[in-house]
Amino acid sequence: MVQLYLINKYIEFWPLEHRLSHRENALLSHKLNAPVSRCLQLLLEKRPELVMQKDFYQYVWGEQGVGVSINALYQNITLLRKGLRSLDSQLDAAIITVPKKGFKWDERISVESFSENEIQLVPEPPLILATAENKIPVSVVSHPSFKYFSTANLAVFTGVIITACIISISQVGFPSLYDNYFKDYTVKTNAGGCSYFSVNQMGVEVMVNNLKNENLPDCQAFPYRYLTFDQPHSPNSLIVCDRPMQSNPHPTCTAYIQYGSSTP
Repeated sequence: MVQLYLINKYIEFWPLEHRLSHRENALLSHKLNAPVSRCLQLLLEKRPELVMQKDFYQYVWGEQGVGVSINALYQNITLLRKGLRSLDSQLDAAIITVPKKGFKWDERISVESFSENEIQLVPEPPLILATAENKIPVSVVSHPSFKYFSTANLAVFTGVIITACIISISQVGFPSLYDNYFKDYTVKTNAGGCSYFSVNQMGVEVMVNNLKNENLPDCQAFPYRYLTFDQPHSPNSLIVCDRPMQSNPHPTCTAYIQYGSSTP
């Protein structure tokens, strides 16, 4: 039985959990309701074949399918498209509608399936290279105030474990995930000439106070600071930039990685 589908190299679909998640960013996860999840599962099982409308009813709703309207089916497909798009804009057209017939998965969108015994064989995601129009110089620095840092917030990397080293990344490609991710970051507090951005309010004031004695870049040169959270209210990285994340050209940033105790 398939336990995991890997979509477009980076998006995980867990059928039993009705969940979509991004491999390189734990903050990007989308819970599907059961019918929507079953619609996706059927499309992936039958890919790249056309799935007729009538085939969805029994598979998705079982015996109750006889009472489900065509509008309800289309509503679930719409929700599925939104869920996929929220994690990867490239999946916006992954589901093809064949009018009055059904739906099919776009065979140009790669899909790999893994059973429970094969999950450990899931390949690492490839490194996304820079493009001439989209480069951001980034330094990634280990830091005793932080335990670890997932670089997917800025670019798609994998398998990086840093204990006490500096990695210089001078040309990193940023997919649409980059802009989509940081669009939800807002200023939570200002201190010492720096603006601190996050999606969470709780934990920010404590974190900013703990950073006062750390050897960080000057606020005059790097005034934009982004706190990312591995778990709610538990910051695991600090990203300092000379310009806002969504500025053009993109900013120069340094990411401080938590590698020691997470206790302040």
